[in-house]
Amino acid sequence: MISHKVKSRIAMGICGILLVAAGILGFTLWSMEQAGNPSPGGETQEVSLDPYGFPEVDWEYWKSVNPDVIAWVTVPGTNINSPIVQAHSSDPEYYLHHDVYGKYNVYGCPYLDAKCIDKGFESQNSVVFGHHMNDQTVFSAFSKFTDKSFAQDNGKVLLQMPGEKHILSVKLADVINAANDKSKRTGFTDDADFAKWYGERVDTADMVLDAAVPSRNVTFVTCSYNRFKNERTLVFASE
Repeated sequence: MISHKVKSRIAMGICGILLVAAGILGFTLWSMEQAGNPSPGGETQEVSLDPYGFPEVDWEYWKSVNPDVIAWVTVPGTNINSPIVQAHSSDPEYYLHHDVYGKYNVYGCPYLDAKCIDKGFESQNSVVFGHHMNDQTVFSAFSKFTDKSFAQDNGKVLLQMPGEKHILSVKLADVINAANDKSKRTGFTDDADFAKWYGERVDTADMVLDAAVPSRNVTFVTCSYNRFKNERTLVFASE
């Protein structure tokens, strides 16, 4: 027979496992609550849309929350509706695991590449990173843009900064192996160099709606899980 002491140890072990599981579940739920797409108007404010579908962003509030907040991206027809923060060269991947409030969070926060810090969205190719989460939040919807029908139906990207609003159109999407790919460039020697690079992206893209070379481009990057172990989907959008 099992002694009373052994039974007690087994019971304590089970309780310990249950407490750890509860802690993991609690942390996961907390992360989801903290990182879900924040309201553009702030935590308790209602949000109105302008005639073009841009949500009204309370920039004063968000700048007080985090001075790194530089933009807001909304993709009608998807659940992408999120602040964008500026990454810094001192810790370029900080926002992969910290939310817009600066707290550790597996959901992170969409961020503009640290190499774009000088020009921001005036960069010839602005690169914005965001996670692909299993609950289909953050930038998960961008992984669907390799489907041409989906891209045609949801190809408008609303990007705004304080005092600026830009309606971007998705032009192409590409699935790449991030382990050896160099397509996420941010700097170019001149317009001809940019045009050459962009043309190469068109040639290798998995989905193309418009092959014309824009004056500037925004590349939205998220993980995807199809061909490669270290795979990314790149969505190219411009005015």
